[in-house]
Amino acid sequence: MLIVITLNDLTVIKGVGEKTANRILNYRTKLQSFSNDSQLYEVYYLDKEIADEILKHFKVLKVPIIKKININEATFKEVLSIVYLDYDLTKKIFNYRD
Repeated sequence: MLIVITLNDLTVIKGVGEKTANRILNYRTKLQSFSNDSQLYEVYYLDKEIADEILKHFKVLKVPIIKKININEATFKEVLSIVYLDYDLTKKIFNYRD
């Protein structure tokens, strides 16, 4: 059974308000789910201490299936939407590809 953490689950933790919980959930969506616990530390404006507290209560139990894209057919915008690629790297990929 897959357990999905909700906004209400996160806001129960001391130091996590609605804005922070939404940031965590939005980042999780961008990643297509967290693949490992350490990705929580990448959430914008999330203090390490709060992330540590969250990880006392929640863990990644199953690695998600990530939707792959064909880099030779993807649009610039699709590649740019990959969390770990910035504009400059995406531009270099497209210059090399073309």
